[in-house]
Amino acid sequence: MSSVESYICDDKYDLPIWFLKHKEFVWWFTRYFHSDQLRSFFHPMTDEQVPFKSLVLTHYRKAEYTEKLAEMCGYGLHNFRKLFKQEFGVSPYKWLMMKKAEHIKYRLSKTHITFTDIIDEFNFSSNAHFTTFCKQHLGGTPSKLRLIFLENQEVESK
Repeated sequence: MSSVESYICDDKYDLPIWFLKHKEFVWWFTRYFHSDQLRSFFHPMTDEQVPFKSLVLTHYRKAEYTEKLAEMCGYGLHNFRKLFKQEFGVSPYKWLMMKKAEHIKYRLSKTHITFTDIIDEFNFSSNAHFTTFCKQHLGGTPSKLRLIFLENQEVESK
């Protein structure tokens, strides 16, 4: 970015350099960002409509509640719930809980990640709240689930 700034500030508009810088930006963006992220980032600068599903998939990890996700996607709550149900077949709340459970299950499978780290990452208010969530959505306590993952890893490594 600093090299672009120097080209802008020196009042010499060298067209071949601008084309090269443009290519460099495109290269950086496409190398380090997924197409859904790029679409969401550039969509305010275009008249292109971002598909609803892309908006949801881009923002859901930052939203703990349906209301927050609707806001992040730029929809009113009523419209959001209606579109969400049509697109995903379940309520936004249920889908968010399923996604949260998927992410927690993955984290539990990584034994180097502590329970405390998972509790902090997913904003659980206490160990008990985390344990209750795991029992309801994953079918067991965090310790039991981790033990199952460890046993499965041992079986796979044999």
